[in-house]
Amino acid sequence: AEEKADEFKVGLELDAVQILELDDPAMSPAQLQSCVDALEPNLVWVGGGNTFYLRHWMRQSGFDRVVERTCTPEDGPAAIYVGASAGAICAGSSIEPAFWKGWDSPSVVPDVDWSSERATRGLGLGGAGVHFFPHFDAGSGHAELVETSRSRMQGNSGGTSEVVTLRDDQAFVWTQVRDDQAGRSFIFHRDGALGRLRNVKPLPFPTPRGGTT
Repeated sequence: AEEKADEFKVGLELDAVQILELDDPAMSPAQLQSCVDALEPNLVWVGGGNTFYLRHWMRQSGFDRVVERTCTPEDGPAAIYVGASAGAICAGSSIEPAFWKGWDSPSVVPDVDWSSERATRGLGLGGAGVHFFPHFDAGSGHAELVETSRSRMQGNSGGTSEVVTLRDDQAFVWTQVRDDQAGRSFIFHRDGALGRLRNVKPLPFPTPRGGTT
């Protein structure tokens, strides 16, 4: 984490970088929010690991609210959310793609019912119904796996869900100026080439403080 923080600080010419451990029992949600508010970040980077563990502690630590307030504010400048691996999956409408490859075990958080919609709900930062499948490798059978899972997901959602597959040399960029405008998304390759541009459903602004997540 410290090495990645140094890369960001140098590469993006940032004034400061703060590493926050979401599973730190000594940090309350209020302290986490206060720490982030004090930083006034331009970028929030969320790394990889076990998706179920990460999503659980995002909720337990209050990080959900931090993202709402920092990356999708009702007014003022917004920080950019950057998710890698598990951090990308959690940015979607749900973390369902984490079940598909079987790389991450839900048992790392034994007291959570991962069959419930609330437990698997993601941050929803890619537009309504958008899910992310990182580390995509067509040569490893991922294409068939994703297609089968996508068809099942779309059947359950009435065709409103989408799965964005991302190779390790790709990044998904989503932006929206106003709540009443359609969002625009891009997939960039490492060489800088634009992979795709499309319109997606608007991303709702966050619920007022005290609302449910």
